[in-house]
Amino acid sequence: MSSKSESLGTAKISKLLAQHAIPAAIGFALMSITMVVDTIFVGKYIVNLAIGAISIVTPIAFLMSSFGMAIGIGGSSIVSRAFGAGEKEKAQVAFNNQISLAVLVISFFALISFVFMGPILSAFGAEGDLLAPTNTYYFIPMIVVPFLSLAMTGNNHLSAEGKAKQAMMVLLIPSILNMILDAIFIVYLDWGMEGAAWATAISYFSSGAYIVFYFLSGRTELKIMPKYFKFQKRIVKEIVSLGSISVLRQGGISLLTIVLNHSLLKYGEMSGMGGENAISVYGIINRISMMALFPLIGIVQGLVPIEGYNYGAKKFDRVKEVIDLTNK
Repeated sequence: MSSKSESLGTAKISKLLAQHAIPAAIGFALMSITMVVDTIFVGKYIVNLAIGAISIVTPIAFLMSSFGMAIGIGGSSIVSRAFGAGEKEKAQVAFNNQISLAVLVISFFALISFVFMGPILSAFGAEGDLLAPTNTYYFIPMIVVPFLSLAMTGNNHLSAEGKAKQAMMVLLIPSILNMILDAIFIVYLDWGMEGAAWATAISYFSSGAYIVFYFLSGRTELKIMPKYFKFQKRIVKEIVSLGSISVLRQGGISLLTIVLNHSLLKYGEMSGMGGENAISVYGIINRISMMALFPLIGIVQGLVPIEGYNYGAKKFDRVKEVIDLTNK
């Protein structure tokens, strides 16, 4: 019986791309909608400054989780090519090396995020009236950001195995749960900013828990195998070289956020709007604008596992075909 990943090298390219890109696009679309709904809840039922607090903390959380995403992107490329080449053991080694690397790196940056909490929030613009709600919203979700990082790591591997629908669930579960919990914690229980923080934290945790459960369930080709946890220098080096661009990209976005937030604080006060309110306004615009990107993200997510598998299988005509199709 053929494995799910083998269909990446045999099925019609257009059908494969649709099977992978559409679920990914749906997942990212719902995640974008959730961010907008989250903004509506905190703006309507807490205070406008709560939107500013979320706008400060979210890029920090994404920066931390981007290390897990980078490891997943780099490792899933190795896994896809190994599956395509029929090198099953190499795929298992790469996957389990990523688990070790992700736990090590994520734990380190989680520690950094708490030890240097004050300077980090100050750098991202948490000043004046924004400081109190930002402190509240930062501390609780940051405890479970490692689970979000694990989810980002594992999500790429579900795609590498050809399990696009399961990869979509990694995004759907926390998105839907966050909206439900926002209504319960903020509206009905009136927990205010702490309610928003707990809704976000639980949704992050659910995403990571789903990934861990799924890989332990035995329904995947990739298995968690402690005997492969020991780092192989060549594998780790390739993971880092392939995934580092993701960290650099998110790092650039975070640097831009720092500059922009401080500019908004300064010139918002000069204009009479108030710097804290200016950050809140930008946070709303930024979250709405993200909704326009989900089709492109879906296409890229669909392309990568197909391209990687067929490159490993030396089916370069199929690699060219999927690249040409995504560029149309």
